[in-house]
Amino acid sequence: MQTTVYAHVFLFRCPACHGALTSVCFNSEYNLETADSYVFRPQCDCGWTGELVGFMAVRHWVQEWEAVAVRDKADCSKLTEAA
Repeated sequence: MQTTVYAHVFLFRCPACHGALTSVCFNSEYNLETADSYVFRPQCDCGWTGELVGFMAVRHWVQEWEAVAVRDKADCSKLTEAA
């Protein structure tokens, strides 16, 4: 039995320059609160590096990952057939 995997995408604001930082994690749960406890260590173009916790994100999206992979594979097949 295949388990559903969800991509949790986080948008953070850099504490130094206020630019956008993104991080992603994968989880078998859609639940936002579970992923909000994840700790990320992003690096900004301004040189800042540090730890940010999921709940500090400006936005948090969840996408079923298998659905994306299947759609992308179908789109690639259409391109190959057209060539």
